[in-house]
Amino acid sequence: MSKTLGMLHQLVEYIFNLIGVKRIYQIKLTHALSHELLRLTCDQIATLVTDSQLDEAHVHDSILDAAKNGIPEFITGVINANPIAQYAKDSLGMWLFFSAVRFRQAKVFSLIYGLVAKTRFLYEKDDNRNSLLHTAGMLESSSQLNRISGAALQMQRELQWFEEVKHITPPGFWEHRNKEGL
Repeated sequence: MSKTLGMLHQLVEYIFNLIGVKRIYQIKLTHALSHELLRLTCDQIATLVTDSQLDEAHVHDSILDAAKNGIPEFITGVINANPIAQYAKDSLGMWLFFSAVRFRQAKVFSLIYGLVAKTRFLYEKDDNRNSLLHTAGMLESSSQLNRISGAALQMQRELQWFEEVKHITPPGFWEHRNKEGL
């Protein structure tokens, strides 16, 4: 009888592995643990009161990385925990919203536009006086472009992205020139 139960147990485990139940469980567990880690992190971020404290704790670097890599859950959590974090700038003086535009992260772009950008970031410029349109017009990195096959499709995607950013940019910025006169 125990031999039969052992074989039945092996069969059930084999079927679970075959249909991916174990893998799905592991993914869901990882997701739940990630959310708990984010919640605990945001609890700590909420206690930071100055911009320099956020810098010391690498919150600005983390939120900029999240914008670059398309992780809207992290950005939402951090900004809700500490609204000062929305003013993060990278080493080139690019705001958080600019990073989403530069790295073609549509979900992050929409999120930030919905949360904070309508009031201020549409009118900002980076250290080289680049507006959002300048940022959208910068050539995407080859690793991101390689995700789309064919030069025509890549060019079409870049043009669509530029037009989307132009749609939300105030018309006065359409002719704005940066430090290089572009």
